[in-house]
Amino acid sequence: MRGAVAAIVGTLVLAGCAGGPDGTQQRLSQYGPDALYDQGRRALRASDWAEAVAVLEALNARYHLTPHARRGRVDVIYAYYKLGEKESARDAADSFIRENPADERLDYAYYLRGLIDFERVPNRVENWLNIDLAERVPQTALDSFEAFRTVVERFPQSRYAHDARRRMIYLRNRLADYEIRVARHYMDRSAWVAPGAPPHFPRPWGQRGHPYPIVP
Repeated sequence: MRGAVAAIVGTLVLAGCAGGPDGTQQRLSQYGPDALYDQGRRALRASDWAEAVAVLEALNARYHLTPHARRGRVDVIYAYYKLGEKESARDAADSFIRENPADERLDYAYYLRGLIDFERVPNRVENWLNIDLAERVPQTALDSFEAFRTVVERFPQSRYAHDARRRMIYLRNRLADYEIRVARHYMDRSAWVAPGAPPHFPRPWGQRGHPYPIVP
């Protein structure tokens, strides 16, 4: 999803076309990397998430190899997240982490990756069927936990480490609650073997014991 958005934005910018009624893309095509990055940051400070995405994606499309574009690729993760485009935010975060393993803002990218999946909200079908998300396999919670754990373990001095640790504790309790629900489900059906069997979701990090270690 995010790749398609970036491709469309890049094509419009490079062609010097108007991307909407106000000629947004034509306007952006007139600026260099410094000015585009400054505009993107101003849009973020103003909570204009759609404008921030448009500007930062234009920056990445036109000046991909510049330091400004690399910084913008982190900022656009947050813009997509606040815009509610979680799939695009997830894709942007994964791409940045994969392509910039030594970047000075890698801790922030991992922190954002954790935030994206921290709160699982029901989709329309789940709302219509009145499905209790606490009874669903919490894969997004596992993904979020792992991202926050990376912040805590790899970047203990990061400004985001404290909040990441707090969120890990919350997620650990949520995941443990899911295991209890699974156990009760089988116990109510006198399926005594199932509660002691491996959980229905993968245990992270190859641990043999409890998959959610106590966070110090």
